[in-house]
Order: sequence, then C-alpha cells, then structure tokens
Amino acid sequence: MVKYAIWDQTHLISDKFLRQYIKNTFCELMFDFGKMFVHHNPDTVLENNMDCDYLVVFGSGHITKNMNLKTGIEKLCRDNDFFIAGHIIHHVNAYPFLHPQMFIINMNKYKEYGCPMIGYYEESEVLELHKPERSPENVHDDFTPLWLKPSNEIFSCINRKFGWNLIHISLNNNVPVLNFSDEIRWSKQYLYPTDKQHAFSKCLQQLSELKSVPTNLNENQERYIKNLIKI
Repeated sequence: MVKYAIWDQTHLISDKFLRQYIKNTFCELMFDFGKMFVHHNPDTVLENNMDCDYLVVFGSGHITKNMNLKTGIEKLCRDNDFFIAGHIIHHVNAYPFLHPQMFIINMNKYKEYGCPMIGYYEESEVLELHKPERSPENVHDDFTPLWLKPSNEIFSCINRKFGWNLIHISLNNNVPVLNFSDEIRWSKQYLYPTDKQHAFSKCLQQLSELKSVPTNLNENQERYIKNLIKI
C-alpha cells in the first residue's frame, strides 16, 4: 500500500499571503491523493505512517499537473527494489543528498533498518560514509544521477545535506538509491516558494491585472503564473 504525506515547510516563508496560499495547496494534493498526515518535521512524518509499504512525502509547494503522477509513483514502487527514491543531487567531492521537495521511502525497509534518522545539513563532524557508485548519465546538468549503487568503499565526509543518512543506510544494505522517472517529474510542479517569495506573492495577489508574466520569478513560478492567467 502506498500512502501520501506532506512535509510542511511553510514556516520558512516570511510572506504572510504566500505562506497561506501554499498551505491552501495542501487541500489540492489531498483532493488528488486522499487524506494526508501533515507535519513540519519529516522524521515525525515517517514515524506516524508505519502502516504502509511505501510513503510518498511531498514538500510544501507542490502542484499536481496530472494523475500520471500517481501512476508513475505506483509503477516505481511496483517495479523496483529500493529503500529511498527522490531528486538525487550529487556534486563532485561531496556526499549525495535529496532535494527536499519530494521523496519516497520503503517503509518495510525503514522498519527493518531500525527507523534511521533522515539526516540533515551538517558540517561539524567528519563521518565515515558509504561511497556511492553513480550512474554515468544524469537527469539534467552533471549532478543529478539516475541512480546510486553501493561501491563497498568508505570515505570521510564532513559536508552533508538533507537525506544523507538514508542514502548511506541504503548503500550499506546493498540497496540502490533511485532518482525519479520522467513520468513522475513531468506530472508535477514544485514552486520553490521560499525563492523570490515576495515577487511571487505580489503576482498571485494581482492575477486579474496581469497582462504578462513578470521576469522576476523563478522558472517554475513563471510557468505556474502563465498557466493561471492562460497566456
């Protein structure tokens, strides 16, 4: 069984109107996927959803473009053996991490592995972590590998970001880490609501007056506004 939850990061949005607007999008996600557990701590989200096989965690700021998203998620879970899947980011000479916009976790493995912590931004202590083997191909640019696999090598790392421990645990248990398929990526939109937030908020409040899309938004926000005003 696949369940869905929301990691509420709206406390990071200082603009009051935009903060509430993003909270309102939670209802849209629940309309598409059913009732969801919502919390600001992602570890708490996992701890309160032990009764499923896979848990999909959306970061606040997600928009469903079409229901191929649900199909793609179910296909990923059905056809692959994995512990964690998400938007993998892996820069040279740094430990890979997950972009916090969305991830999927195999809850059976999560319990089997002792309910490990997710792992957040840290750079105060050197740790010995499982060095990944990464795919030669990328989703885009040169830092988004299609997968990470265990190399059975350990290396010292000090700079770690979101999801680093889940990645380490997965590789240590000889289980690959997966990036999202195009079907999943193209069926959703992430608004990056903490970026350009005041300009984005102003646009949302002035939709009826807009004749064109302002250029002071990020790319995803521009697409979203363009769709709303049907340009």
